[in-house]
Amino acid sequence: YGGPSDWPALERWSRVGYLESLCGDEIVDTWNTFNPAPVLNNATARLQKLVDGIDAMRRAPDDATFSIPAMPVPERWRADLGGFSFLSKTHERTPLSYPGRRLFVYKNASTEWHYHSLDETITTQLLGSKRISLFRLTGENWRAFAPLIAANWHHLSCRDHFFPKEATISKYEGVLEAGDAVYIPPFWWHGIDPVDSAVGATLAHCFRSP
Repeated sequence: YGGPSDWPALERWSRVGYLESLCGDEIVDTWNTFNPAPVLNNATARLQKLVDGIDAMRRAPDDATFSIPAMPVPERWRADLGGFSFLSKTHERTPLSYPGRRLFVYKNASTEWHYHSLDETITTQLLGSKRISLFRLTGENWRAFAPLIAANWHHLSCRDHFFPKEATISKYEGVLEAGDAVYIPPFWWHGIDPVDSAVGATLAHCFRSP
């Protein structure tokens, strides 16, 4: 309710060539890897024009991986984005750690497990589909489980030994389609995996937590 379902981006950005026509001379970092957390200084990244990065994603085979992570929303793309009617002006405080809005454009690129310590986030899917997984930890179980989540041990075959059914930990998962949004509170661990091999675009809208 009050989310992005009526934003022009949901219809316009799916047209091949539309975003490319609005790129101008914008330069971005393009990776041929998933999005590691924290960011690795030696990751395989290269500077190129945004229009060339999107074109490369569209032309690439289904098993190729591309990521243009956390870029500012290009000025000519902003008119296609809206706001959230459920956020009042008092909730739209300037974030402490992240820009107010940043965009992720990708193909087959997962984002490794991480959490945001200072700002609240609304993540909105604009192109493609992705699975988002979140762990809610507490002060009582943080030291026991945070290192395991950071190391991705919950994906290993021996995970039941580290995450027993009786453990006081909650995991939430869902698939975001274009037009869906999810709220991510501070200190909630989360990881992202694409559901398809299409070009995807995700908007992260951040604001300062009280």
